[in-house]
Amino acid sequence: MDDAIELHTQFEEEFSEETKQMLSCLKPQDKELFIKLYVEEKPFDEISKEMNTNKPVLYNRLFRSKKKLRSLFPQTNSTHLTGGTSYEK
Repeated sequence: MDDAIELHTQFEEEFSEETKQMLSCLKPQDKELFIKLYVEEKPFDEISKEMNTNKPVLYNRLFRSKKKLRSLFPQTNSTHLTGGTSYEK
């Protein structure tokens, strides 16, 4: 429970309102993936273990989530969320 509170606090501090709005359009597990990858800067291997999910599934989720965000928010530069780093295959 404490981890969830800490993660929520970190999320509130790190992201602008625009980014929060963008991430709110994602499924909870996809939002969690974004936060672990881009806020906590965890490697895919670690995220895979924590989320008990195979890396290819995470790559697909990330790809689909980015695609969804780009379609919903075409005016926003994609590096706004990702910091310019690409984790896609």
